[in-house]
Amino acid sequence: MRKSQLLAGIFAPIVALTGIGTAILINRSWWRLTDNAISDLGKLGLPHNWVLNVSLIVSAIMAIYYAVGLVGEVSNTIEKLGVGVLIVGLAFLALIGLFPEGTSPHYYVSWGFFVFSSLGFLITG
Repeated sequence: MRKSQLLAGIFAPIVALTGIGTAILINRSWWRLTDNAISDLGKLGLPHNWVLNVSLIVSAIMAIYYAVGLVGEVSNTIEKLGVGVLIVGLAFLALIGLFPEGTSPHYYVSWGFFVFSSLGFLITG
């Protein structure tokens, strides 16, 4: 695995969590963890929705780059399949940023992220 892929794997969750945290701070007057979904922070028409959406897209691209390098590091076909499924889930994460809440594909790409990412971790593990 290239050093740049390793660094992408380290920084991808930092970018995502920083974006989510910043979006929460910007919208702290109305957003509550117990009342809202994270997707609410990126919905259409919301001022500064790009903070969440861009961070999801960037972190997904970084995580995909890392996972592509990870394919060469795992030893068997099942692990490679699991990483491949995870990559599909990460592509859906980028699509969440491209199709935020308020667009018709949002519901489906959100489910795609949760299902494929979870399955990818389960198969690889």
